Amino acid sequence: MTISAFHSASRGAQLFARGTLAYAVRHKYLSPTAVDEKGKVFNFFIVGLGCLGFWWQFWNGFSLPFPVNVLLLPVTFAEYGMRFLVFMLG
Repeated sequence: MTISAFHSASRGAQLFARGTLAYAVRHKYLSPTAVDEKGKVFNFFIVGLGCLGFWWQFWNGFSLPFPVNVLLLPVTFAEYGMRFLVFMLG
């Protein structure tokens, strides 16, 4: 559980940072050469966001908070169904 939470947090931070950077460049808030994706500042930003994401998941007990869990209830039932099938057939 903890390894997948860490991976989700780090990957989500990377996607969020790159998406935000692409949005800022596309709408001309930043020039294309303003931020180096391989630089220390960009990587530090990704690590900070990843730590924040992992802390959020840990704080919520690795479950969804209230409004999101109601909206994703059909997805949760589908996940339970797939788990059942995997354990019964595998």
